[in-house]
Amino acid sequence: MKMLKYKILIKTKDFVDEFAKKEISQYFNGKINSISKGFYFIYFEKGNENEMFDFVYNIFYFSRVIENIYLEIVNFRNEEFVSLKKETFDFISSDLKFEVDALKNYKFEHQKAEKIFGKFILDSCEKLRVDLENYDVSFKLFTKDLISYLVIDLIGFSLTKRDYKINFGSTTINSIIPNYCFYLLNLDEKKTKYSMIDPISGFGDILIEASLFKPKQANHFKKRFELLIRKLFNYSIKTVSVEKSKNTFYSVVQNNKIFKFQRENIAFSSQSIKLSQYDIDWLDVKFKEEQIDYVVTCLPEIHEVKEREKFLKEFFYQIEFIIKKKFCVISKKEIDLKYFKKSYFKILVNEKIFIGDQKYMIYVFK
Repeated sequence: MKMLKYKILIKTKDFVDEFAKKEISQYFNGKINSISKGFYFIYFEKGNENEMFDFVYNIFYFSRVIENIYLEIVNFRNEEFVSLKKETFDFISSDLKFEVDALKNYKFEHQKAEKIFGKFILDSCEKLRVDLENYDVSFKLFTKDLISYLVIDLIGFSLTKRDYKINFGSTTINSIIPNYCFYLLNLDEKKTKYSMIDPISGFGDILIEASLFKPKQANHFKKRFELLIRKLFNYSIKTVSVEKSKNTFYSVVQNNKIFKFQRENIAFSSQSIKLSQYDIDWLDVKFKEEQIDYVVTCLPEIHEVKEREKFLKEFFYQIEFIIKKKFCVISKKEIDLKYFKKSYFKILVNEKIFIGDQKYMIYVFK
């Protein structure tokens, strides 16, 4: 019996569950099934592959918070009792080399599992052969909520990795974090143009991500020929049209070296961002009162208490002058709320999130 449906697994961080579903529903009209927070599956009918290809390409180009898209091969509870039918791989269009990669959260012994499933795959598909160095297809093994999955990564890399990060350092943050902040600010629903500033912008992550909501060039556009789904199904590249953003983005750095690095990142991203270099206490000179709609920034790590207090006092004074609507602060440390109580700001979000072991505090103010 041939496979009648393709089961697509979609993975992201649990704290962006609400917004991930919103992104998926933009490009898929059917039922979105939740396995757990941040982990979903949807079905596409066999014989209607174009619908699946369009979905994968749209997520590839435009998703802000999806990490991975997988094609499920089989799921199971005990690795010793798995069998794969030859029909399982009838979608593969040409001879391909493969590897099996047991991820960190896979519950069984890794080397043993990779050999077992490598043999299952070889016995089930004549078009596949093992090549651990120069493979075309990477089969992934992972476990979620006691269920293990053998899948194919349809993209070939994590969607949170960004091409524009040709320069990066300790202040660089995972792309999901600023996009989570943008969703909290409801920027995905904005119909009118707005202005945004990052007054401590580092390598430019935040504003480049903000510009990607209506990009001059679609996200991952330069990697479109590397998509694994093309090799599996022999599918042609999907072209996309983008609507140029009318929003205005201001990026401010204080360091000569960082200025050069960020300018290169912005150029590589092909987005429109106004980059300047001056100290943060110049904000009330460079901008008029309530000129900027949104401020989003990641605070620098300042360990000396008095120096940190001095910086925060000046920072919130300047923001209070230029801001018109809302601002969001990302910090690796909790911020003493006394800086807000002395101002007219109202706190809307005070949340702790994790990327791996790294804690981030997210604050949104109105």
